[in-house]
Amino acid sequence: TRYWRDWSSDVCSSDLVVALLRPGETRLRITDGDDVLLATTAGYMSVEDDNVVILVEQAEPHDQIDRARAEAALARAREELAAAGDDEAAADHARAAIHRAENRLKVADRNS
Repeated sequence: TRYWRDWSSDVCSSDLVVALLRPGETRLRITDGDDVLLATTAGYMSVEDDNVVILVEQAEPHDQIDRARAEAALARAREELAAAGDDEAAADHARAAIHRAENRLKVADRNS
């Protein structure tokens, strides 16, 4: 996205991209050519010139995900959803936990 500002004779421009990130798989290409695959939570990414900034609450390398722990978290979250009943806040919280656990399991099964 390009932003233009015109104040009298002063024209200013900036190439800046800001995006919302959903929980998912994030693949980073490091300058030495290696790829890093991460399971990430929701957050933001900005790109300006040659700089990329990714801000998320959690980022877990695929080869460090404890599969048994992720499966246990998924089971707990499904139980919480079943127990939520009419409590929409609890149901939303449980659905988000299910999505995070499923994402971690999906990313753990990937090869980098």
